[in-house]
Amino acid sequence: MSIEPLFCAALQTNISPLLTIDIEGITDTQTALIDSGSSANFIDPQFACSHNIPLIELHSPALSLALMASKQFSTISYALPLGNRSLSLRTPWLKLANPDIDWTTMKVSLCLATEAQAGSINPEPQNLPVELQEFQKVFSEEIFTTLPEHCPYDSAIDLEEDKQPPYGPIYSMTPAERESLKEHIDSELGCHNQE
Repeated sequence: MSIEPLFCAALQTNISPLLTIDIEGITDTQTALIDSGSSANFIDPQFACSHNIPLIELHSPALSLALMASKQFSTISYALPLGNRSLSLRTPWLKLANPDIDWTTMKVSLCLATEAQAGSINPEPQNLPVELQEFQKVFSEEIFTTLPEHCPYDSAIDLEEDKQPPYGPIYSMTPAERESLKEHIDSELGCHNQE
């Protein structure tokens, strides 16, 4: 038998620092006071007893909180009479849950992080405006992988006879960056017939 009841939190819409808590196995909704000025969380002992939430000695008191039924937090909560509140969620819970609190309107938002999904990029733009359609070929893979034709105004870089330019990095790079750059240059040189 687990002694860690589960709590599911949903936000109240009024302008008080209260969070609505649905506790597994209890049908009525409870409110918890959010208090950033204390270093401990508290649960009302009468509330715990009337809802069969076991109280245990201080050597291992813990409650497991689940926000919006998708994320669980374990936190130590001490039994303390709280008057008309069932729970007082304080600094330890605030650090774990990290809710967004607008102190002007007293609204609490629980923003759970979501993983960003990478999308694909279409190399050829669709639905270009009429005035840009003549340039659409500039975005094609074929144009991207070919070099321009030689022309009369190409600039030559003449080196002194029997001399090589000194080797040196333009700026410092990590070994991983250097390897990535080398792979990119090698792949690009493979696409082009450069002399």
